[in-house]
Amino acid sequence: MPEYSNSFSDSSDFRVIVVGAGVTGLSAAIELAEAGVPVLLLEKGDVGGEQSNYALGWVRTTGRQPAEIPVSLLNRARFDALMPDAARLAYGVLFCAKDEAQRTRLEQWADVAAQYGVKTRLLDAAGTAARLPGCTVGTAGALLTEVDTSIDPRRLVQALVARATALGVEILTRRAVRALDMTAGAVRGVVTETGIERGAAVVLATGAWTRLVLQGAGYTLPSVKVRSSLVRIRTAARLPPGFIGCAGVAGVGYRADPDGTVVVGLESGNRLEVTPDALRFAPRYLPMWWAHRGEISPSLGRTFFDELCVGRGSYQGRTSAYEQKRTLRPEPRRALTQLTISRFAELFPLLGDIEPVESWAGYLDMTPDGLPVISAVERTPGLFVATGLNGSGLGTGLAVGSLVASLVMGRTPETDVSPFRLDRWSRLAQPAGGNPEKHAAQSTQATTGLPGVAGPSAPTQASSCTENAPQ
Repeated sequence: MPEYSNSFSDSSDFRVIVVGAGVTGLSAAIELAEAGVPVLLLEKGDVGGEQSNYALGWVRTTGRQPAEIPVSLLNRARFDALMPDAARLAYGVLFCAKDEAQRTRLEQWADVAAQYGVKTRLLDAAGTAARLPGCTVGTAGALLTEVDTSIDPRRLVQALVARATALGVEILTRRAVRALDMTAGAVRGVVTETGIERGAAVVLATGAWTRLVLQGAGYTLPSVKVRSSLVRIRTAARLPPGFIGCAGVAGVGYRADPDGTVVVGLESGNRLEVTPDALRFAPRYLPMWWAHRGEISPSLGRTFFDELCVGRGSYQGRTSAYEQKRTLRPEPRRALTQLTISRFAELFPLLGDIEPVESWAGYLDMTPDGLPVISAVERTPGLFVATGLNGSGLGTGLAVGSLVASLVMGRTPETDVSPFRLDRWSRLAQPAGGNPEKHAAQSTQATTGLPGVAGPSAPTQASSCTENAPQ
């Protein structure tokens, strides 16, 4: 890997080009700029125009695989530094168990997380009910994790843009990258719709588009797209005192905003887009799909034929797919929106009549093992990838951007990134992190973020930080 530290100047030959202005791309740009590296941030559409502005808003560690827990903790530290007021005012997230088996899985995850210093509180059924007054569904208890928080994702994106701008990051929107500019097998910049931009390194933080971009450069990323939907509602009655503002209960996830609206999603509201890629990579995903067959449903529609017509992802001299569809925003399904509203109303009838405010859908970039990609591309010097956040980018995106920036500058990352290498699927017969059935829940949280919490033991032993709390 080339040594980039302290070698940058204002010349375009020494700057870093970050492609994708979502949470991860903005975070990478900020980390580089804080180190004195000139940064050009390119976005084919609008800043935060896909998943970053439209997530549920949970910034969580709960339910993550052991390899990803340090990343989520680093993410929380970056979040607190960027938005200290929001961090103090935000709600925690209550993860409810529907039965004793799910409660046991929560306890098991808490024991693993304790080995990383994560403090949790395990509530009994009465303590859970006290935080969800009027809920019509009983639980077997719930888990509260100290580091979990939440935010309106639009506020987070605004703060990132303000910070990047203050540091002198050049942000160009409506500037699609058609292809990588290569010389002798190394990246020398990118080919955009308006011409070539030179740089010493390129970071791809392109979310659900990353597979297509890498395909154009001759690499295979076995990712698929899952469509997930959310709805913002307004209730006739305000949340009563003691009602926790963020929770996952009975397959419904929600976040209450200070303006009186509530963002709601369903655990079962995820749709796997049946595309040529989905069929190609199906064997890698079958264990996950089978283990969570009630949470992800296949959907065959126009997307299959649209992607069948897409080329290999390199469009050096012609209008690209990135320009033809600058924002990947599918229309939300009316029936799913109505089901989401009715499920929330059934759970909390004391909140009265519900008025739908807006609904939206988006595509999540999923990986076979449910872990992100934070990696240099070994066979292409100067190319780096930060993608595959599996629908929970607010919980890791700030850290992923910071970690990939460290790789670009030749620095040792703050946490171990070896489980997140791009080439892990070609190097190992089994996905990094172990049995995919154990970790499939990480890939099915989507915008609701509802975790299944089974997972292997962490690498070190420590006393548990879990408190059994009745309230």
